[in-house]
Amino acid sequence: MIDLRGNLAWQVCIACLVLCPIKVMADDALTDLLAGTPDLPPVLAVAAMRADASGFVTRSEFLGSRRVSPEPLAVNEGTLFRVASVSKLVTALGFMRLVEQGKIDLDADVSEYLGFSLSPPGRETLVSSRMLLAHTSAVRDGDRYVLPPNESIRAFFDPGSIHYAEGAHYDNDHPPGAGYFHYANLNYGLLGTVIERVSGQRFDRYMQSQVLDPLSIEGSFNVNLLGADSRGNLSTLYRYENGQWLAQADDPASLQNPGMARVENPDGARDDGVAITLEDYVVGSNGTVFSPQGGLRITLPGLLRIARLLLNRGEIDGYRLLRAETISAMERVHWAYAPGQGDDYGGLFLSFGLGVQHFTGQHTARGGDRLYIGDEGGYLGHLGEAYGLLSGLFYRPQSGEALVYVINGISVDPSKYPGSYSSFYRWEESLLSELGPSGLADDGQVP
Repeated sequence: MIDLRGNLAWQVCIACLVLCPIKVMADDALTDLLAGTPDLPPVLAVAAMRADASGFVTRSEFLGSRRVSPEPLAVNEGTLFRVASVSKLVTALGFMRLVEQGKIDLDADVSEYLGFSLSPPGRETLVSSRMLLAHTSAVRDGDRYVLPPNESIRAFFDPGSIHYAEGAHYDNDHPPGAGYFHYANLNYGLLGTVIERVSGQRFDRYMQSQVLDPLSIEGSFNVNLLGADSRGNLSTLYRYENGQWLAQADDPASLQNPGMARVENPDGARDDGVAITLEDYVVGSNGTVFSPQGGLRITLPGLLRIARLLLNRGEIDGYRLLRAETISAMERVHWAYAPGQGDDYGGLFLSFGLGVQHFTGQHTARGGDRLYIGDEGGYLGHLGEAYGLLSGLFYRPQSGEALVYVINGISVDPSKYPGSYSSFYRWEESLLSELGPSGLADDGQVP
């Protein structure tokens, strides 16, 4: 999930939105992220919102540009971002609706829903939806985890297919059921395909009708289904190469009509990008087309509504999307890091539920998952990174607080600027330290 960037040489405009008597950005911490410092190169845009236990917005910041050409356009409350892997949490909400309805058994063999065997060749090991949600399925991304609409997701697991890639989509060393965690985007492409086969609807339309619209959230898993006003307020995601910003996703010039789809493999193959017609797409054949793992376009207020929904145990503004016990099941720890029991991604993944990441507040020798110095854990949510964007959604049931953010247009390779107290990137640490509780001292201990 790494994006490469160069140096920013652009005059960015700054827009701050004030909601009620909230704290307005007047200090240097976030403006420095735009302008850059001697120790940290600049970014193109920063947006963040925070709410207390009552849902009252206590902080709201929208700074920088959502687009740099043909002229700079400012980020605002209505800007929609492709929020990368935060999308997985929203996909999980849609999936659990079908579980609640009795149409999916979390522990049944998911092959029964997919219509083909997901077990590795020569093994009859059951892979369940629960494992896919929790990344303990033994499924791997390989070089590619999204296929065009005229192909079937089955090709990733068919030894006779060119997309089989010599079995790159299986982990033969850690079979399903062993409890080994390995984060894989393809898990959610499979879940999206199951949603289609069970519901009979295209994934993007199912998520619109069953999650986003009922929650009064402006957004879509298919940018071409958005209205004209929403499309006009999309944030383009950029890569900085050879002295210029290159649009990677949601460039207005490349948006297609609702009958087209664009293949996106931001972490793997770079030869995608051609829009392909959906005219002959067979529902239930290939949910990766609509990027269940990372393709949600949504506003920051929309993300905050998702966080509030989770804090309110599946209900918001009088509408119940899921039962409280379903939210609890999603949040329950399905995997916790132990040596030899999973890939912690440099200390970033230490505990995971069903589509929900646990942020335990640990400060480890490999970095850790604490949000700010003094964080003692208790946050849940998800992170995202793709095409030059970093995103996060955090909520803390104990205190009722919620925090969402987007950092767009990082001008260098993020891996060159790791955090100092966690496994977050340094830009994220700066933002989280500013928005998190202040006046907390570092204990200085590294287990």
